[in-house]
Amino acid sequence: MNNPLNSFIYFNYDVIWCKVFEILPVEELDEMDERTNELIQSYRSNPADDELAMRLFDVFIEGALGNVHSPEDFKYDVLLDTEWRHIPRDEAEAFTDLLIAESGKTHTHYLEEHETINNDPVEWKASNEWVDYQQVKEQFFQHTFHPESVQFYTNSSLADFETNRYEYPCIIAIDGKTIGFLWFMT
Repeated sequence: MNNPLNSFIYFNYDVIWCKVFEILPVEELDEMDERTNELIQSYRSNPADDELAMRLFDVFIEGALGNVHSPEDFKYDVLLDTEWRHIPRDEAEAFTDLLIAESGKTHTHYLEEHETINNDPVEWKASNEWVDYQQVKEQFFQHTFHPESVQFYTNSSLADFETNRYEYPCIIAIDGKTIGFLWFMT
């Protein structure tokens, strides 16, 4: 899928990562197994069914998320063994803000460490190509999904982030055409 979120350069650890995938039209799913095709058809017929959505998450976690460029130590299968819960958009955005704040701390620490090691902070900062996390949030929440049909899910919460940060806290957005994963990469 041609989406900026898939081409941003993400830092390797203790930051957010984001990948999005197109849920192909059923007629284009010739190569998918019959059960997956039936699941997509069922979900499209009833997008408010959380159980169908969560089954579809597993298909994309296992088949798509596990095959895209992400850090080598990303254990995407941890997301297969998690409990998802439906959340309102404002909670998804607040949780994303927390993940962005944590990502910013990591990025700042890395830049400070790099300054100490290389003694050349200006040149390195000028050539820094790491993603702007606010841009990730804006793209994820404002431009990628249909605003009236997008649903949000998470495997964590604001209150549980500190204890669950090593379980890949994640937000999933799905609107029937697109599915996106925004997770904290530890």
